[in-house]
Amino acid sequence: MVYELIIKKAKKIEKLLSKLGGEGKGLHEKATSIDAELDEGVIKKVRYLATVRNRLVHEDDFELDKDDLSAYKKVSVEVTAVLNKILLDRENEAKRVSVIICQHCGKASTPQVIFEDKHPLHSICVLCANILDKFETPIEEPIKAEPIKLKTKFFKIIIYGLKVLMHWVIVSSVILFGYYMKTKMGRW
Repeated sequence: MVYELIIKKAKKIEKLLSKLGGEGKGLHEKATSIDAELDEGVIKKVRYLATVRNRLVHEDDFELDKDDLSAYKKVSVEVTAVLNKILLDRENEAKRVSVIICQHCGKASTPQVIFEDKHPLHSICVLCANILDKFETPIEEPIKAEPIKLKTKFFKIIIYGLKVLMHWVIVSSVILFGYYMKTKMGRW
């Protein structure tokens, strides 16, 4: 019974560490490979769980009393919760909506989508923390911007000058090409 419990909890945590990108043979190696992502306290707890599991499996005279078993259960539940939260945060981050206009504050932002059992419940504006009236789905293509209306005369003159310059470059190129064809190739 104790044996089964310890092994199942260790396997579950090992699987979560693998999902987070942990590499290696056991809990120690997997936790070490992703220690930059984990809090030092979590790493210590994973090492504790791995040590107890290894001692139980490899040492004939090792036994857990009730207090040690309840401590193991408590630590494994804590570690499992932390690792699941990291995975959920990653999943939520990957499923963030591109950009929407909030009905409440009127600003464009990337809302946070809240999930429960992998089903989206609602989205929240990250600027004003308002729950959006309707669920906003991800935008697949970029928002089409309105053409900029130039209000100042200065910019209108600059744009007009650039258009004239481009026209002059194109016309000059055609004339030069024609001259080249006539003089060098004998054709027009």
